[in-house]
Amino acid sequence: MCISPCARAAAPSGKPLPLSLIPPRHGARGEARGLRYLRHIVLQFDGDALANTREKRIDLESTLAARPMFACPRLLRLARLFAEACHDPEPGDTLYGDGLSAGLLDSLAQLAAPTMPEEARCLLAPWQLRKAIEILRERLDENVRMQELAAETHLSVSYFCRAFKASTGMPPHRWQLNARVEKVKELLLDDRESMAQIAILAGFADQAHMTRTFSRLAGISPGLWRRPHQAVPHAA
Repeated sequence: MCISPCARAAAPSGKPLPLSLIPPRHGARGEARGLRYLRHIVLQFDGDALANTREKRIDLESTLAARPMFACPRLLRLARLFAEACHDPEPGDTLYGDGLSAGLLDSLAQLAAPTMPEEARCLLAPWQLRKAIEILRERLDENVRMQELAAETHLSVSYFCRAFKASTGMPPHRWQLNARVEKVKELLLDDRESMAQIAILAGFADQAHMTRTFSRLAGISPGLWRRPHQAVPHAA
């Protein structure tokens, strides 16, 4: 994925860095000279889950066929996001992982069938959006699976991911993360709740996880946010 930790993001020629897709049970052997650093990522998918995730238009056999030395900036970004998620000390978010998996499958399908028609800007129907948001909001303290959201809206996972983002401006995992931060703000108004308890009620693994996420999204720590807002009287 990169030639050295401090190298530029692209090869000296300016061309995108090469990728290779090597399916399970396929041997591969290669030789390279002059490389100072090399990374590879191994992704393992559950076969049944993968079959249920895809849309009917996606042929898994051709989508996951061996593909040596090709360039795809979007796939490279997804691979890096997978790698970052694996090294992230924060607890894993299933919605985030599901979204990355759906995006990966979609991108590979486009490579396998570049003439495959792309849907027009897909949007969730009002009832589908209400249902998805209801599930995400009511289960902030749970790891909701993308397959469940897709099933509740009668869509494939990959289509649901695209339609949800087109409808809300953000992927499902980011929407739920924002909702968790809003829940923290609501709970911070009650000084009877401890920070540790607020973190659990809002769906975070612990207080430290909540503080890091809240500070990143709200631009201020929960403790600093709490002080002025508690001083303001609120109508019943």
